[in-house]
Amino acid sequence: MTESKEIKWRKIGGGSLRFIRGKIIKPNEIFLACPEEIPVAFRKQIIPLEDISETPIPVRKKVFVAQEKVVPVVAPEEKAYTLQKRAFGWWDVINVVSGKAINEKGLREDMAQKLTEELNA
Repeated sequence: MTESKEIKWRKIGGGSLRFIRGKIIKPNEIFLACPEEIPVAFRKQIIPLEDISETPIPVRKKVFVAQEKVVPVVAPEEKAYTLQKRAFGWWDVINVVSGKAINEKGLREDMAQKLTEELNA
């Protein structure tokens, strides 16, 4: 890879830019930098003051890797909802797949048992 020379750039717009090498560029400031040192995100905020047509500016592309989310599947013979004890005689009805309570407030054991049986039917 050939080493490109530093050229003059001008920062346009508001705000400051911070480069990897620690340099802080303020609005309307003229500075020296190689074209490959300029991050892609800053390209709209700075303009070259010298001709860079012979030096192509490399653009790095981000590659996103999709991560597969594993969702447990409940078999038909298994219960989809179960009971979980809260405190002081209160119970929650829990969705087995998500692991979250489906009731907002705690239920007494008899009401929670009845709701669980209806949902699993």
